[in-house]
Amino acid sequence: MTARISLRLAALLGTCLLALSATPVAAQLRESRFAPEPNGPVHAMAEQADGKLLIGGNFTAIGGVARTALARLHADGRVDTGFDARIAAGSVAAIVVEPGGRIVIGGTFTQVAGSPRQRLARLGTDGVLDPGFNPGADGAVEALLRQANGRLLVGGSFSSVGGLPQARLARLDAGGRVDASFATTVSGVHVDQLAAQPDGKILIGGLFSTVAGQLREHVARLDANGRLDPGFRADIDGVVSAFAPLPGGLLYIGGTFSRVNGVDRARLARLRADGTADPSFTVGANNTVTALALAPDGQLWIGGMFTLLGNQLRTRLARLDISGGLDMDFLPAADATVGQLLIQPDGRVVLGGAFTKINGLPRARLARMDPVGTPDDDFVIAANEGIGFIDTLAVHADGLIAVGGTFESIGGEMRWNLAWLTSFGRTAFGLSPAPNQVVSSLVVAADDRVTVGGAFSQIAGQTCDGLTRLGAGALPDAGFGGCAVRSGTVTGQVPLAGGDWLIVGDFTSVAGQPRAGIARLTEVGTLIAGFAPGADGWVARAIEQADGRLVLAGEFTALAGQPRRFIGRLLPNGQSDASFAVVVDAAIQSLVQQPDGKLLIGGGFTTVDGVSAPGIARLHADGTRDATFDAELDFGDAASIELQTDGGLVLGGLFVVDDALRGVVRLHADGSRDAAFSIPIAAPSTALALQGDGRLLVAGLLADGGGAGHGVVRYSLADAAVQRLETQGRTVRWRRSGTSPELAAPPKLFVSANGITYVPAGTMQRVGDAWEASGLQATPGQSFWLRAEGRVSSAGGSSMSVVRSTLRTALVDRIFEDRFE
Repeated sequence: MTARISLRLAALLGTCLLALSATPVAAQLRESRFAPEPNGPVHAMAEQADGKLLIGGNFTAIGGVARTALARLHADGRVDTGFDARIAAGSVAAIVVEPGGRIVIGGTFTQVAGSPRQRLARLGTDGVLDPGFNPGADGAVEALLRQANGRLLVGGSFSSVGGLPQARLARLDAGGRVDASFATTVSGVHVDQLAAQPDGKILIGGLFSTVAGQLREHVARLDANGRLDPGFRADIDGVVSAFAPLPGGLLYIGGTFSRVNGVDRARLARLRADGTADPSFTVGANNTVTALALAPDGQLWIGGMFTLLGNQLRTRLARLDISGGLDMDFLPAADATVGQLLIQPDGRVVLGGAFTKINGLPRARLARMDPVGTPDDDFVIAANEGIGFIDTLAVHADGLIAVGGTFESIGGEMRWNLAWLTSFGRTAFGLSPAPNQVVSSLVVAADDRVTVGGAFSQIAGQTCDGLTRLGAGALPDAGFGGCAVRSGTVTGQVPLAGGDWLIVGDFTSVAGQPRAGIARLTEVGTLIAGFAPGADGWVARAIEQADGRLVLAGEFTALAGQPRRFIGRLLPNGQSDASFAVVVDAAIQSLVQQPDGKLLIGGGFTTVDGVSAPGIARLHADGTRDATFDAELDFGDAASIELQTDGGLVLGGLFVVDDALRGVVRLHADGSRDAAFSIPIAAPSTALALQGDGRLLVAGLLADGGGAGHGVVRYSLADAAVQRLETQGRTVRWRRSGTSPELAAPPKLFVSANGITYVPAGTMQRVGDAWEASGLQATPGQSFWLRAEGRVSSAGGSSMSVVRSTLRTALVDRIFEDRFE
């Protein structure tokens, strides 16, 4: 029955195709290619709290915009034209973003915004020079580090800062004055790396021989006040140019060295807490390691000039797994030095350096990769080479994309009605269950099993009617007893809080028992006998409210024996809820629940409770119309609603805005239209899905994808999706904001002692703008892993995706017991 939606929208196709030439559509968003292409090398990168990227280096233009040494990018890679520091000449080698958003930069520049600034400057959030910050250094500034107390460490090749003798290392207070109490002297050429350990101790690296008068070749550790730590000694025979501290005290270092404390370690080493080489780690490189970045889950990204790592071919980019072994499946390549690595909260990684190509694709000096190592690139995939319909989308936690509909091929590969796409836009190999009829609903589980609903009678070579669950290899899950939904289509599924499973559609029987469009099953697919409310028409979507009541929407006039036009509510026992009596004048195709319990409905209707509503409306939890929501659309037919954590709504279907056709629009939380959001599709879209990283998948008639065929296109949005798992004391917080997809239910938390086997640790609760769990226990100095997972509504409620964040961490007290109190 999702095909009914597609055909209904496709009926408007003739009008749309005429409008494509008559109504130009200005694309302010673009497909997923991230290619700003600065015209000189990138030496520094930092990410702001809002997800914008600060890029420093030795360039004079980026993204086609004149910018010297420093630029700010939106999340999609476009230059933020409202930010211009106006650096006259020189380079930026270090960037620190302060908690309030101000930006400190260091490098070789001597003038900013027309004012003298000797290699150090501070900017406001808008890029305007801070007139009160002017310490000045007499040599290049190559490293900056903000301490927890707000003071700023400065490293470089200078001999004085603020007019005071400060050789290679200095500390400034918040006003930019030299901190005289921090008087650690460094003898050598430069300090070009600074890092803080979890315990606040300071790591310094570079080309030097003594620190505080003591022999310390190229690496040293200081306490938070700058005193040399006598308990750390790692004499190294070459430059240390990169640090990656691990929770629990271990430390990765990279550089030009070949020995650590007399032990062979070629340009990459792992040190123990006392600075001695970890004998269990012997992965080396055949050339300089210039960049290290530790992902939240403990994987280590490595950049440099090497072509071999661990005696395996790795061309300037490599990754270690959580145990420290070379990741054998990670094989990207750069054609020149990768000098900078930045792990973003969504798991993607930004690369900077001197390269011009990544994996053979043009990416001049700045690129972004997904977690599997594929550069962000155009993502346009046709179904049936322009004939088939894609009805639903769902995304796995690892980025794999499940696609359902009525098609015989996708991305040039034969796939009947159900397929999987890789995160980099290719048809996934070997996953081809080939259902014989339409697939309309997909629910992805955290373990990657997928419950599939539709109108099929065969799937994966087996007789199976309407509903099944697929496991590894897209093969049937032998423990699932569905496969008995007949005479119709399953168009929606809801995993219920108590573990049961609700299915809706226009079917008439389940497991040989009459069920008119609504059935409740156990988690393993067995029909629950005492629940049989029924509807007299198609039930498109359903959601479960916090009190266990069920809201159902579609194209019916009676529900559980009571008059209900297009939407109604059931009590947990299946009886009609007379208190929920909203009046809608046409069918509802999409239904999504906000975190505050309010309901978003979309479809071809024009009024709700007698008030104009152009295809989209919001209801209170009790079903009454929310008068504070007024959709700023001339016409709407919302087949898909995707809810973002910032309260924004991305709508798919067909809309008229300012007399122009749109297949995708975005509204703010109050219904006002986001005028800055423009996707160049002036034809119906049939399904949307938001990935965990905030990128938007659009299925439908893709007039911008190389013809007017059906398929899937992916877009990077201008604003970032911020998703970060963190600990504070014994509290775990999962912060999700910006364009991230909003969760459909409270997330689950899991813990692991090895990063491989996870055990449940309960359900997280919303506190303010974050999800929290408290009572964490851990052994001092012992690292462990946390994982948060949540479900996300996609394709207007027909399907569900999974989002996940993983963190390797360590706490400082109490015994780790693999659980929460």
